[in-house]
Amino acid sequence: MKISKTKKTNHAKPFNTTQNSKAPSESTFNTSKLNSEDSHHHIGNNSSENIGSDTLTLAAKAGNEAKQAIKDKDYNKAWGLLSEQKQLYMKHSQAIGCSAQNALSLDSNVHENYANILRLENKHHDAFFHILYWVIASYHRPIQKHEQKLVAYFNRCKFKNTTIDDIQAYVKKHGPSLVNALEIKEQVKQWKDKG
Repeated sequence: MKISKTKKTNHAKPFNTTQNSKAPSESTFNTSKLNSEDSHHHIGNNSSENIGSDTLTLAAKAGNEAKQAIKDKDYNKAWGLLSEQKQLYMKHSQAIGCSAQNALSLDSNVHENYANILRLENKHHDAFFHILYWVIASYHRPIQKHEQKLVAYFNRCKFKNTTIDDIQAYVKKHGPSLVNALEIKEQVKQWKDKG
């Protein structure tokens, strides 16, 4: 018989800042090392392509293990695995020469799972930050799931003086530029403080 392991997590502020993981609100990407071109691949460097492929495989494995840890309610383990996945995405992006925009878009996919953990812990404002970051960072590649999750996570926040139209206007205004996690975090705080 398996006993449910609901543990108190150490990312309540809203981010785990343990030794080997960076706070998810801060991009782990050093975009100055990335190409400014919009191409995904740097042709002609086999070893870089192999590193990129290997790191993507490891990132996928970390992501799958994180999802299992979430199912097992081992949120600290999941958070650490997601942080590892972000680091592997950075390594992949540098190896293949991603543009800063594409690298941040790849990185932001992890934030959907960070948001899921925080949602499960009823930390809805923190979860909303991660969804908003994910949507804005992926603005140049929108998918239907972005809008659905944005609305769902917004509704859980129960903002009294902020509407979904306000949120969508914010996304539209900031989406075309490189995402700034600190600005997004501050904006969510302002919406929360408004009531």
